[in-house]
Amino acid sequence: ETLVVPTFPDPIPQECAWIRDRMQEQVTASVEQSQRVFVARQDATVRRIANRDAVQRVFDRHNIDTYLLGELSVEEQISLFTDAEIVVGPHGAGLTNILYGSDLTVIELFGDKTMATFDRLAENMGHEYRYLQCEQDGLDIRVDGEKLDATLRDVLIAD
Repeated sequence: ETLVVPTFPDPIPQECAWIRDRMQEQVTASVEQSQRVFVARQDATVRRIANRDAVQRVFDRHNIDTYLLGELSVEEQISLFTDAEIVVGPHGAGLTNILYGSDLTVIELFGDKTMATFDRLAENMGHEYRYLQCEQDGLDIRVDGEKLDATLRDVLIAD
């Protein structure tokens, strides 16, 4: 009924796989979804994308769909990330869902502060991990569209 996940020590790959497998066993819902996911934080108070329109143009070129995870059930989030091939998003709790993916690429967006949370989770799950250092814009971040585009092109060529 209750899952408790401590923050220290870091989980090991076997623990991550155990959680993923148990959660995926419970998924019966199917949601129409993309295999290229942007985890938006427009409903958050920090680390939103300040230049959302410019970033959206880059996502449109690469067929990346935007999702507000707060609008999806846990089941729908598991299903979305299970099928994902690319996940892009600012640092935040929504990226925990990369736990459910298999063979995906994670591109994490940071402002001034870089944290080693989701790179460790990606490593445990065998995912490719990249990050972009972005400009801090108050509480939000401003993404360099050219760097994002180049990173996405590089990831997609490697596939």
